[in-house]
Amino acid sequence: MADCLVCGGKTSGRKEVCDSCNRQRIADELAARDAAILAERQARDERVLADRAKAEAGAKAWQQSFLSSISGGKPAFAYKTVYVPIDSVINDDTINGFNIAEVQQLGLAGWRVITVMPRTIGIGLTNMSVGSSVGETWGAGIGGNVAGVYVLLALEVSQSDPESIQTAVEIGEKLIHKGIEL
Repeated sequence: MADCLVCGGKTSGRKEVCDSCNRQRIADELAARDAAILAERQARDERVLADRAKAEAGAKAWQQSFLSSISGGKPAFAYKTVYVPIDSVINDDTINGFNIAEVQQLGLAGWRVITVMPRTIGIGLTNMSVGSSVGETWGAGIGGNVAGVYVLLALEVSQSDPESIQTAVEIGEKLIHKGIEL
């Protein structure tokens, strides 16, 4: 038996540290790791709170500036997109339906269509060979079947329309909280 390098007590076999000191070392390492994890979590939580406070302050400052510019007569617009599936036909099968109810509702609320951008589904075309060469090979480009459209809408923000101001403020605050500078 040898003497423990830590406490001077007896060790079993050829160990340099006794079982008690080894258990204490492991407990100390686990405690240190747990403390480091806790400190890291606390630091992350503090950063999150600081980021939120910064975003809130930025949103409040932007809102005051925005309301001031609206009351001064400066034009402003809020934008949003709506996806509208359309009825496409692929291989004699009709996919999707066509319903512009959401666009109609927004139009009645003062939003106007600025433009539409198609969303296409590409289908790779291949050639099947039989005879001297067998197999499937790339046949042509990707077809562009229109599956729907993204409708870009704009709402003019006016001092005489408090609802449009509230909509613009909500959109602005969401952008600020996403980290987009206005």
